Amino acid sequence: MDLEKGGIHLCSEKRDRANELSIDIIQLCREYNENIITDPGHVNIFPASKIPKRLHHLVSPIYRNLSGASKGSLGSRDNMKEQGFRLATESSTLQGFLQCVPDAGVRKVAYVQGNSVPHANLEVLDKLIATRHEFAQLMGYKSYAEFALHSTMAASPEVVLSFLLEMSKVVRPKADQEFEAIQNFKRENSGDPRGELEPWDEAYFTWLMKSATYKLDSSVIASYFPLPQCIEGLKVLVESLFGVTFHKVPLAPGESWHPDVMKIVLHHPTEGDLGYLYLDLKSRKGKYPICAHFAIRGGRRVSETEYQLPVVALVCNFSGSSLAPVRLNHFEVETLFHEFGHALHSLLSRTEYQHFSGTRVVLDFAETPSNLFESYAWDYRVLKTFAKHYSTGDIIPKELVESMVGAKKMFAATELQRQPFHLFRSSMQ
Repeated sequence: MDLEKGGIHLCSEKRDRANELSIDIIQLCREYNENIITDPGHVNIFPASKIPKRLHHLVSPIYRNLSGASKGSLGSRDNMKEQGFRLATESSTLQGFLQCVPDAGVRKVAYVQGNSVPHANLEVLDKLIATRHEFAQLMGYKSYAEFALHSTMAASPEVVLSFLLEMSKVVRPKADQEFEAIQNFKRENSGDPRGELEPWDEAYFTWLMKSATYKLDSSVIASYFPLPQCIEGLKVLVESLFGVTFHKVPLAPGESWHPDVMKIVLHHPTEGDLGYLYLDLKSRKGKYPICAHFAIRGGRRVSETEYQLPVVALVCNFSGSSLAPVRLNHFEVETLFHEFGHALHSLLSRTEYQHFSGTRVVLDFAETPSNLFESYAWDYRVLKTFAKHYSTGDIIPKELVESMVGAKKMFAATELQRQPFHLFRSSMQ
């Protein structure tokens, strides 16, 4: 099936064209990612007082000259400077920022900029869509969606659309109620009885509603999730579930692409070493701002007595500084657990051929282990084993976890409805 997806069944002329298009698709995808790295987008915000102190770790201080002093006035303002902040509008930073900024104007410019860059990708996307469409038709499919879904459990775009339409139909009444509740909350708190709920308002007012209902403070929650403790939690969980331990091992000269990278080996008491995992979790300049799992080498049976161990990398973009330990908000904890689920899928699977190792399965099944694994980030029985206050060492209170779970469910219908909405909007375009 994979050989046919590459065009092996085509005549020589069409196969050569398919190879050209495949290379073009890979290059366009690479260009798309590189554009995000080189132009993540930013906004300059003045004065600095518009940004709450609790968000200062998300922004960088900047200054501008003040002008306008009249001639002969006492003390010229020409040499005076005003402090402001620069916000990089990459997705993970933007989401946390929009939740906590009370100034609607600041939220608007950040939201618009964050959803408008990099501009170079508009042309890249046009080319990518056209190239994929030509490739799919060359393969005998009506669309790239049909080509991409042919080998998945969903099988066809019609099955996907039918499922999403049915889900949307079930969810819509509850989502409408939630939307009305958010809009009414905004009107009450803004003093504008006719104010409309704007796209840049949702994150802010839903977080206010959750905080008011469940008395949540994101900085308090993050204080229980120092990054080293989260890694320790994964260690405890893996041993509990699979009887597997993991520990840090030294890197060979030139093996690592950055000093922050840590190498870990998974070990079973009777099976021996099971595979290797590189952890590259902290943000830095020029690093692609995503959290993802990468298979570097798949596992495979070399002989009856020898197995090639898998090697994978888990790359995240958690913000911190050299002066203070990285503390994760709970969304980042959930993301870490999700990506670690992918890593375990690759490291623990045992296959004859590396092409079928780990996450190299049908796309819609590849997410199943990771989605199951992230559920542990919400279970108090798991959290109490590692979620401890960074300064006092106190275990995260059970009541706090229950409030977090309650807040998660508060706008579940709206979150679910967003998925078919984005798909339908894309198909209309």
